[in-house]
Amino acid sequence: MSRSDEPQASSSADPRASPNTGAGCVTVDKPEPDAERPPNLAVHPSAECETPGTWSGCVIGCCYLLLLVACAFLNAAFVLWPLTLLRGGCRLSIRSCRPVFRFLEDKYFAMLSGLLELVGGVKLVVTGDEPLHFEPRDHVLLLCNHRSEVDWIFFWGLAVRLGVHDRLRVMMKSVIRYAPGVGWTMLLLEYPYINRNWATDQSRLADVIASYKQADMGSWLAMFPEGTALYDKTLQKSHEFAEKQGEARWDYVLQPRVKGFELCVDKLDPEYVVDLTVAYPELMDGVRPSPIRFVRGQYPTEVHMHVKRYHRSALEKHKEHMDQWLKDRFTEKEERLRCFYETGAFEGKQCTRGYHVGGVALLASQQALFFVAENHLGYARARRRLPVNLRALELTRARVNSHERCEGQHQDQAARRHHSTW
Repeated sequence: MSRSDEPQASSSADPRASPNTGAGCVTVDKPEPDAERPPNLAVHPSAECETPGTWSGCVIGCCYLLLLVACAFLNAAFVLWPLTLLRGGCRLSIRSCRPVFRFLEDKYFAMLSGLLELVGGVKLVVTGDEPLHFEPRDHVLLLCNHRSEVDWIFFWGLAVRLGVHDRLRVMMKSVIRYAPGVGWTMLLLEYPYINRNWATDQSRLADVIASYKQADMGSWLAMFPEGTALYDKTLQKSHEFAEKQGEARWDYVLQPRVKGFELCVDKLDPEYVVDLTVAYPELMDGVRPSPIRFVRGQYPTEVHMHVKRYHRSALEKHKEHMDQWLKDRFTEKEERLRCFYETGAFEGKQCTRGYHVGGVALLASQQALFFVAENHLGYARARRRLPVNLRALELTRARVNSHERCEGQHQDQAARRHHSTW
C-alpha cells in the first residue's frame, strides 16, 4: 500500500475520525443549518413534550381548584360583601374593615401556597444577593417577568416566607374579576384590574394606589411590565418592535411597557423595588406551566426565584430616565435566564430558608373554623334569643286568649239580654 492510499482508506472508514483538514473533515467544521438545528425548548416549549395526566392527578387538581373557589366565595359572601355594603352606606370606615380583610388574606393565601407545596409537591427555591427584610409599613413595588399565566400564583409562596402575604396585590387582566369566587374576592380586596387601555387604566390605577397609601400598613404591588405572557406570537412581536427601535432582541423576556411602571413608581412612591425573576426547570424539557396542567394536577416540580432589591435612592438617581432603568433590569433578566436554562440554577445564595409549608393543615383548619365559628355564633345568638322569643310568643298567645275570652263574655251577655227582652 502506498502512502497516498493511507489517508483515503482512513477517510473512507471514518471521515470524522481524522483530525487533518481535507475532504473528509469538512463536514465536522461546517455549521449546522438553522432549519436543522433543534429548537431551544426553554424558549419554544411544545405540547408534544408534555405527558398525559393521570386520574389521581386530575382529582387532586380539581379538588385544589374547588377548595380555592369555595373558600373565596365564602369569604366574599359572608364577610367582604356585607362590609363593603356597610362602607358604601357610610356606616363603617375603611380603617375598621382592613384588619378583617388582612385576617382573611392571611389565612387564604397561606393556604393557597401551602397546598401547592405540601400536596402539589412544588419546591420553591429563592436566591438573591442579600438577606431580605422589610418593615410592616414599607410600600414595595415588585417587578417580574411573565413566563406563563400561572406565575402570579407562586408569588404568595415568596410572600409567606417574607411575612407579607396579607398585603400583596397583583395587577391582573380585567377578565379575571369575573372568575367565580376568586375573581370576586380580589375585586372586593381592591386588586388592580387593567384593560390594556391606557386612557381608563391610568385613572383606575391611580385611585387604587391612593387607597393603598391611606392604609395604616404597607402594601406590596406586583406587576408584569411585559403586559402579557411569553409565547411564540408575543415573542415575535417583541422581536419586531426591538428591530424597529434598533435595540437588542431578547429570547427569554419581552420588551417592557414603561408607562404603567412610571405611574406606579410616581403614585406608590415605594421604599423598595423588588426585581423578581421566575424560572421553571421543566421548561428545559419543553414543558410549560399552564392552567390546564394545574387542573390535571401537573404542577411544576420546582420554581426558582431570584430576588434583587433596589432602594428608593437608586430610583431617584434615574428619575428622569426611568424607561432606561427598567430596560436595564430586563437586560439583566435576559442574561440571568439564559444562564439559568444553561446551568439549571440562578447565581447567588439562598436568601430565605426554603422550608416546606407544613402548617397548611392548621391554616386550612383555621379557615374552616372561621366559618364554623361564625355559623356557631349565629346559632348561639338564635338560642339566646329563643327564650325571649318564646316569652313574647306566650304573652301574645295570652293576650289573644284573653281577648277571645272577653269577646266570648260580651257575646254571652248580649245573648242573655236578647233572651230577657223576649
